[in-house]
Amino acid sequence: MKKLLSFLLVLIVVAFNVDAAKIYKGNSTYSGDCLYTYTGGKVYRGNSHYASDIIYTYYNGAIYSGNSTYRSDIISCYRDNRAYRGDSNYSSDIIWTYSLKRVYRGNSSYRSDCILTISNNHVFLGSSMYSSDILITYEGYIPIPVLVICAINSYYM
Repeated sequence: MKKLLSFLLVLIVVAFNVDAAKIYKGNSTYSGDCLYTYTGGKVYRGNSHYASDIIYTYYNGAIYSGNSTYRSDIISCYRDNRAYRGDSNYSSDIIWTYSLKRVYRGNSSYRSDCILTISNNHVFLGSSMYSSDILITYEGYIPIPVLVICAINSYYM
């Protein structure tokens, strides 16, 4: 009976960690370099799964502050490959645009306005794809809005 309970406990722990996506600093995949963990629509600080370490919640195309899904806590909304400030729909409130694996400042798609490039599980600074310009590395599925906000935050850390 003890072996069965131990097996079930191990199975549960593995099941909770399988769907977790990790975001690492630079070109690293070491657990010590884990900046964020994304699972169940929540972004956790570091390699944590504690509710107190939730930084963002991603729900219905919006990024909320902390563990909230209240409209007043919306940081940005993602619609039609564009992120808007708060819950806005105005073109003047477009923060960034995503097109062809690149993130552009505002409502632009000019190469000179490229702030991030997403390719091969890496996010590069600007339009460069040199290994020295890798801002973050990620494993697992992470929605583009979550990936972009985490990349931008990691740049300012």
